[in-house]
Order: sequence, then structure tokens, then C-alpha cells
Amino acid sequence: MTSSAILNVPNATLAFSLPSEATPVGDGRLWLGWTLTDADLTVTHQQLGTLLEADTDENPGHDLVFTQAQLTLMLTTATSRSANDGRVWLDVTLDLSSSTALSNLALSVGNVAVPWSMDAPLSLAAATNASIVQTCGSVYLSTTCGLISSHDILYATGQGTDSGVHFSLSNPSFSWLDNEPPRLDRVVHRYGGVDQPDVRLGERTVIVIEDLIDESTATVDVWFGTIIGAEADRVATSWNGGIGGWMASIDTADHLATPGTMSVSVRMTDARGNTVSAPAAYSFPVLDRMPEVATLQVSADEATALLEGTMLDGTWEGDAPNFAFRVTDAGNRNDLIASLSLARDGSTTTLDAPWVPSEGAYLASWAPGRDGLGAWTVEAHLSEPNGAGGSDDDGLGPGHDATLELVDRTAPANLSISAPSTALLGEDVTVTGSWSLSPDEHAVASITVFGPNGA
Repeated sequence: MTSSAILNVPNATLAFSLPSEATPVGDGRLWLGWTLTDADLTVTHQQLGTLLEADTDENPGHDLVFTQAQLTLMLTTATSRSANDGRVWLDVTLDLSSSTALSNLALSVGNVAVPWSMDAPLSLAAATNASIVQTCGSVYLSTTCGLISSHDILYATGQGTDSGVHFSLSNPSFSWLDNEPPRLDRVVHRYGGVDQPDVRLGERTVIVIEDLIDESTATVDVWFGTIIGAEADRVATSWNGGIGGWMASIDTADHLATPGTMSVSVRMTDARGNTVSAPAAYSFPVLDRMPEVATLQVSADEATALLEGTMLDGTWEGDAPNFAFRVTDAGNRNDLIASLSLARDGSTTTLDAPWVPSEGAYLASWAPGRDGLGAWTVEAHLSEPNGAGGSDDDGLGPGHDATLELVDRTAPANLSISAPSTALLGEDVTVTGSWSLSPDEHAVASITVFGPNGA
């Protein structure tokens, strides 16, 4: 080590200082220069005596050498002092004397070298951690941070040592003790490559868990609730390198009985057993089931008869037909808008079907009258009044949900004809007839009169 010297010429002394813990490790030296002058110069030490006697008119200076033993003795008898930084320093003083005034010699000191060593503690942890954080962002990320091995770290001496002394280590190689648990980066639900899609009760979605450094050997488990629950409720995940995270495919109905908010709690354990738990790490809304027509029933009043086929594909007849339609939803929803479309010859009639709690179904009625004769197709519809706006516009499935053919196969009844039993030739004869018709039914009557010899 090299230290600086202090020359106090007015006091005719030469002094240098070393820390009290310093130990000389070799010879020291300094160059003492002067202006050629007809005089002499003596350098002495209180315990060592004369160190230099020189004629100042022969050479312009002298290389003053202190052996390691001399330096050690100087330090044992040096004056100690406490500096503002709390360190204790030892001041070594050499006396200067001359046969002439010292100012005439223009004394100078240079090339001072006093090799010494000192044992002092180094604060390694704080500096190392600070360097890791500066280079990698965090201690956790340093396990995969390639830059750390080539990063220089600057260390300061520990408490009670010289705060001005620093040490730099280049290209350090660290042996890691990994006691850092995985760091959860994010949790998200995903389907079809889309993050945070709308998901409904009874639909599948994928839960994706990501950590900061993709510890693919970690074990990641999830619970669908706000706490880390029982092992029986645990859902295991698997690593997927394509998405850079762990994933679990679930059916929302397996974890929720009704629509609402699904919470996801996560536990991550790395290959070294470091574990972190994140209760309620993520949540997402689960909407009600998609509207879906489950059943369609058709019935008629007692005066309307099913002549052929089935209730959903039949031929019906009645004087004043009256039909009832009953629709249910596959998810047992009672908050939907239900309707039926009845179409004939390009014309459509729409029936509203409100929810009837006592029936547990959506009900509609239809009384087509005689103008409704013909073949009708029926389609049931269910839709959400708000929210995601889901709907089932295809009813029971592809094609028509029902076909109703309304017919009138009943002839007029109770026919009665009256006429005079006799009539004169050439006289007008009045014939009267009557019969019974269905409501709103119209008939055309004709009479054929036969003579004694035929028509």
C-alpha cells in the first residue's frame, strides 16, 4: 500500500500517519530534496536516533530508507489520535535540523512509499445483494441471470474500518443456496388462445399460472376458492412449454353450483421444496348457462282432436282449436325471454311465452280460428334480456321444432229439407233446407229437383 506524507516545514518536522491496525510489510522510503546550499541536514527519530546526516552542497537530495524493523518500532512509539471517522491513527514524527535556516534549503518530499497491511472485516452480503438486484432485478431472478457472473461487485470495509477503502471483485462465481420460493407472476383463465373470455356455468376453461422465471420443474396446485383448501379439493396442473406456464382444464360446473365469481388460490413448490401460497390469487365471473331449449310440449283443449301423428308432428281438427305451448330451459333458467314463431305460407305469427312459476316453464297459448287452417311450422326461442346476450334461436335443434296441420274434415250436420207435398202445374214451389256448421264456417247450398220421369 502507498500512503501520503505530511511535511510541516515551519515546525521543522516530517510526519506520516498509518492506521493503528497497520502492520509494516516491507521497507519504506521517501525522497527528501533540497536546494544545493553550503550547509548540513540531519534527520533523527526519538527512539532510533540519527537516520540521515548529509552535506546539502554535494547532492540535491537523498533517498531516505526505513527498514521494516524501524517502521515497526516507529509505530510502537508513535503518537495516537482519533479522527472524525472514528479511526485511530498513529502519527510518526521525524525531526529535521540544519546548520542553516531550513527555509534556505527549500525542502521537498516525494515518492513516499510505506508498505503496510491491515486486517479488516468486509461486508459482503449487502454489497452482493445490492449488485444482484442492480444487475438482475431481484435475488430471485438472479438464478437465471446470465449477467451476474461477469458483473464487478464493489465491497466496502465493515463497521469500525476506514470508510474510504473499497475492494472490487471482478467476474465473481457464486455458489447459490436456493431458499427462494417461486414467485407468482400472474393467473388467468384462457380458452381458444384468448385470455379472460366470457365463460358460463357448465362450460370448460383453462386456468393458466405463470411464475417469473418459468421453473418448469415446480409443482403447482390450485383450489377453486378464496383459501388453500383440503387436499381432496386440490386440482393439479401440468407444465406447458408452449404457453410458458402451468395449466389445468376445468368444467366450471364442477366447482360452482350457481353463476357467480370463481376464485382461484394457488400453491407453488419448486424442486428444492421452497413453497409459496397465494390464496385468492385470481377471480373471474362465471355467467349463467347459455340459453338452450330443453323441451317443447304442445297440447290442445278437449274440443281439439289429434287426428294423426304426434303432438309435435300431427294433424289436428276442432271447431275452435286452442293450443298451449310449454317450453323449458336446459339450465332451468327462469330469467329468459321466451317466444315461439309459427309460420305458414311465408307468414309468421310470434307468441310471447312468459315464465309461469307454478308450472316451472314458459307458457304460450294460441287460438288460430278457422283462418288458421293449413300446415304450420313451430320454432321455440330463448334469449337473455341483458348481460352477455346469449340466445338459442334454433330451439330443439336443426329444422323445425314442431309441425301442426289444422284441418276441417267434418261436413255440415243435421241437414233438413221441407217442401209442399202437392203443387199445381205452373205454380211456384218453395223448398226450405237447414243444417249445422262449425263456428265461422260458411257453406254453399244447391237443390236438384227431379220430376216423375227423372231430372
